[in-house]
Amino acid sequence: MPDDPTHTPSGAAGTALLLSLLSVNGLIIAQGDLLTKDSGLTAVRWQILNAASQELQTVSQLARRMNLTRQSLQGTVSVMIRTGFLTLVDNPNHLKAKLVAVTDKGRAALVTLKTLQVRWIDAVCADFSPAELQRTKAVIERFHAALDATPVPRAKVTKSRTRARSA
Repeated sequence: MPDDPTHTPSGAAGTALLLSLLSVNGLIIAQGDLLTKDSGLTAVRWQILNAASQELQTVSQLARRMNLTRQSLQGTVSVMIRTGFLTLVDNPNHLKAKLVAVTDKGRAALVTLKTLQVRWIDAVCADFSPAELQRTKAVIERFHAALDATPVPRAKVTKSRTRARSA
């Protein structure tokens, strides 16, 4: 078994940051699911609804904006159309690729959830100064940019073949 690779000091701190961000992401989704429970949405669907409310865009454009693949977003958008939060409208720039639009039901849900979110995040951030939160946001944005700009190494996997032996 090869020796474990050793991080640089920045790499070790970055790994700790990455693991913390993953944990925070899971907690945000779980608490977001509680916040959205009575709205007919989930935290993920609320995120999609909010992104779709910014401007008319295709599912592909929406996916790129959210750092997702079109395929991973299409099914959820289809459910949100069936449940009345989103609709598709004609795209003047493309015959087939429709634009995702928020319905009246979706806009009403956004208003309700915004009220709850303001109350919740104000309580969460009560013990932080705005300057602390702004510095943290700036570091996370730099980390995001570095992640986006750095190629991900890929492991070469060799397949071993096992032959069945006859007795």
